[in-house]
Amino acid sequence: TQLNQIFKKNLNEIQICKDDQAMPFHVIPDFFKSAIESQLFSLSLSYMNIDISSIFTILNGIDTQLEKLDLSGNFCSSIFTGKYDISSSLATINLKSVRWEGKSFLKFLGLQVFTSQVNINLSRATFSGDKFESFKELPTSPPTPMISKLKWNHNPITSHILLFIEKYTFLDDVSFDNCEVAEDDNILEGFSHFLEKTHLSRFSIVSTLKKFKTQMMFALRSPLLFHPNLSRLNISGNEIGDEGLPVLRDVILQSESIIQVSFDSCGIQKPISLIQFLNEISSSHLLHLSKPRNDFQHLLSKSPKNIQKELKDAWSNLESKLNKNKEIAGVNSENEPSLNSIINSAYDESTSMLDTG
Repeated sequence: TQLNQIFKKNLNEIQICKDDQAMPFHVIPDFFKSAIESQLFSLSLSYMNIDISSIFTILNGIDTQLEKLDLSGNFCSSIFTGKYDISSSLATINLKSVRWEGKSFLKFLGLQVFTSQVNINLSRATFSGDKFESFKELPTSPPTPMISKLKWNHNPITSHILLFIEKYTFLDDVSFDNCEVAEDDNILEGFSHFLEKTHLSRFSIVSTLKKFKTQMMFALRSPLLFHPNLSRLNISGNEIGDEGLPVLRDVILQSESIIQVSFDSCGIQKPISLIQFLNEISSSHLLHLSKPRNDFQHLLSKSPKNIQKELKDAWSNLESKLNKNKEIAGVNSENEPSLNSIINSAYDESTSMLDTG
């Protein structure tokens, strides 16, 4: 009765989170029945020690208007089957920081089908057993091509996992930030192949390949340069160094699709390297370049005043050129906020249901 009174208030969104005690199982069916029968389009039940398998069981075969479901910080028991009929209205599922018991994670990846395009956050997954060995049991192909946006941040990553993910044929936006790479894995070749086989518009790989330094840029140069769809690229934190900047320059200047780039904390040691880079890419068709603030601060702190001025001037000149590019692209001062909102959404989603992890 109390639940019915709550849902009669024409709510669009409910958030319940960070409960120290598990939600009693007998409460969950009634809660979801009321939620599904209402006009609710967004439901957040994060960090409540809920078994996700029970949620999927309740959603199985139910026609609902629910569009966003946040189950981050909960757990998924081994009874999860991965054979649930999920409503096509559900477009965003946040499963960040979930504890996957038994083979539930493999079942989710290898068995769960979605009938419409869906955005999924699987970042910071934890599970029992060897974090790399368990993924060797992944099937050759996923059961559904319909995942269009995937967050895989702070998770193990191998060439085998990339071969699996690349077969999400609708995949448009993916981030592999701060992932752990297996020691004996040829991950650079794996990412190169991944970029060649996917039709992404956005690719983020913050800090994941930092141990490879400049070698990373040489390995990914061609697939980035010739990618026909990629428009947004984030390689921050990968320590590509001074030697990697010319490679990034080539990618920016020769790519026909990339218009937004972020490359902060890349271990640049020589002010002249960054000055030359900024001057050379001023002839590109970029619309946005995130200022490498950490590298800038480091270089300014150790440079004489004349070099500091050169750095600042190079950045100022580039900003002016980017603004001209926006004008040419039809972005004026009145509608520029809409462009900025698009840019910001690519790199700063920490407050959204599908946050970056």
